[in-house]
Amino acid sequence: MENMVDNELCLHEYIVDVGVVTHNLKDADGRSYRAQLEVDFVCNRGPERIYVQFAYALPNREKVEQEQASLLHIKDGFKKVIVVADRYLSGYSENGIRILSLKDFLMDGMALD
Repeated sequence: MENMVDNELCLHEYIVDVGVVTHNLKDADGRSYRAQLEVDFVCNRGPERIYVQFAYALPNREKVEQEQASLLHIKDGFKKVIVVADRYLSGYSENGIRILSLKDFLMDGMALD
């Protein structure tokens, strides 16, 4: 299914890469360490950029938070999207991240715009 998302992005002339977001955390003892979170797709088309996460399902709040984690650590103003394989209603999370069902994404790939 990720290949379908990748192919659709390429059809809309995006250059698609995988990204990593690094951020600083503290452990239980207060020691700082760096953690890395993967971004499934970093999509560039000219001056445009969209960050896309792919999830099979978002059955609960914990899964939503897990999928949003890397996107929330990106501090630029580009669009952030989660594409969900199951029949999820498309909309926005409380953090302003666009959530699209795979069906909506494939039927109207420009819904990213």
